[in-house]
Amino acid sequence: MFSFFCRLWLRQESNLDLELRKLLYYPLYYEAIMVFKVRKVIVLCCLFVIVIKVFLTINFSFMKKYFTLVALLAALSILSGYLLSRMSFLARTAISLFKKKYYYYSFMKVWWKGALFNFGVLVLLLVLQIWLQSKLNKQKAFLMNLNCLVLAILGLYFTYNDFRTDLSHRLAGERLHLGFYLFWIGWMCISLFMLWQNTLRTTTSVDKTGATNL
Repeated sequence: MFSFFCRLWLRQESNLDLELRKLLYYPLYYEAIMVFKVRKVIVLCCLFVIVIKVFLTINFSFMKKYFTLVALLAALSILSGYLLSRMSFLARTAISLFKKKYYYYSFMKVWWKGALFNFGVLVLLLVLQIWLQSKLNKQKAFLMNLNCLVLAILGLYFTYNDFRTDLSHRLAGERLHLGFYLFWIGWMCISLFMLWQNTLRTTTSVDKTGATNL
């Protein structure tokens, strides 16, 4: 009788039980990884829709003057992506070995992925600041762009401080550090350009007011 219950207890599990156990207890299985990838695609699609809506609210008749800035951002992004991909051997090994921990850093190993990510974030910041400047008055737009410049400078400072104090980040290599610095420099360029555009808008409105009074 005891042997009968042992055989009954040790029966082979069904394929459904095994598949459910994979998804519940082993997140590194291919099926679970696909779930995470689907979530990431959904988030990226939502961000894309938001960017398109912001683009549609902007009057693009004046976008020609931003061509030089966008070209500069593209150059900085390409250089940043190349420097990120030239990280130290220890950093590349750590990302390859600990894929679960450093999954969101794996894109930095390929230069064009890092460049595309940096360029996308910088263009998103540019579009956001253009949209906010078009909605705010001159004084508030000036303060908004000034705050963005201060945030970029603080980001550069804290990134530099982190790379100098954290041992694991310091071992990643100077080229990877420079790649991160270029992102903050790009945001600083956006903020300075928008401050200059706000100054030009103020000067133009003053000139128009004086001409009207005459």
